[in-house]
Amino acid sequence: CQLLTVHGRTREQKGHKTGLANWEHIKAVKESVKIPVVSNGNIRYLSDVTECLRETGVDGVMTAEGNLTNPALFTGKMPAVWVMAEEYIQLARQYPPAVSAVRAHLFRLWHKCLPLHPDLRTALASASGFEKLVEVNESLTSRVLASCGSDVDVMADQVASSDVEVWRCQPYMRPALPSGEASEKREHTSDGEESKPKKVKRPANKRKGGNPIESREVRKAAAFQSKYKTCCDCTGNPGGMKCEHNRCRPCCKKYCGRNTYDCVGHKLRFATRLAQRNAEGGSGDGSIETPADSTNPPARETPSSLPPVAVDTVS
Repeated sequence: CQLLTVHGRTREQKGHKTGLANWEHIKAVKESVKIPVVSNGNIRYLSDVTECLRETGVDGVMTAEGNLTNPALFTGKMPAVWVMAEEYIQLARQYPPAVSAVRAHLFRLWHKCLPLHPDLRTALASASGFEKLVEVNESLTSRVLASCGSDVDVMADQVASSDVEVWRCQPYMRPALPSGEASEKREHTSDGEESKPKKVKRPANKRKGGNPIESREVRKAAAFQSKYKTCCDCTGNPGGMKCEHNRCRPCCKKYCGRNTYDCVGHKLRFATRLAQRNAEGGSGDGSIETPADSTNPPARETPSSLPPVAVDTVS
């Protein structure tokens, strides 16, 4: 390893527990290694860069979230949001990313002024192309200039204060963690030693020696049985959703044919067809007589079936 970047937060500091970075941890890492170290965290203004270099002794400073809300952070300026947005949209057109990524970046640029213009917030969220993004940026520009005048300073110097115009690029002030909520999961005893973390009981399918694939199949089978009713005869197939006999189609066909039943769900009509044959004078034993037509001509009489003929004999 020739270069090390240290983010001054623990792995538990994320989401609503992110809080502020700890420069003391970064300083401890710098004093423990002999390679260049770059610090990351709590860089909101250009003055924070000088302060971080002085307190930690690192070789460089980087920032991620600060550049999203103020791309001109390292210049010491707080430009108007529409100036940075216009330049960013031009670069996005030259090197086109996904439109969703551009929208997300513009939301970070305009995070202070969008709550005052909910209609523009809705238009930005539904924008599907660069033309719509330019239209939203122009609408925001015209509204600010109409209320503040056309002689506003669009490239003012950075001021570490919350009393700044909402239409300027300014850092997102991350709230500190509540005093009663620990930022780390592990606690320390009274003598300074780190206590062991509490053991978390894992589910049966994730314990040592368990078979996650088998457990997954069991869960899928249980979900299948709870959603669909199974066949009464065979347990491998689901029963028909509209079958009045609670059977799958193969089993229902056998069951209805054996007992001469109908099934509307599977469109089986054994009882109906039998009643029709009985009404037409059929035998009712299930046999179907084939009518005589040109395709099935009647059998011709053989000589053995003809009546006997009397023959006179001459003696």
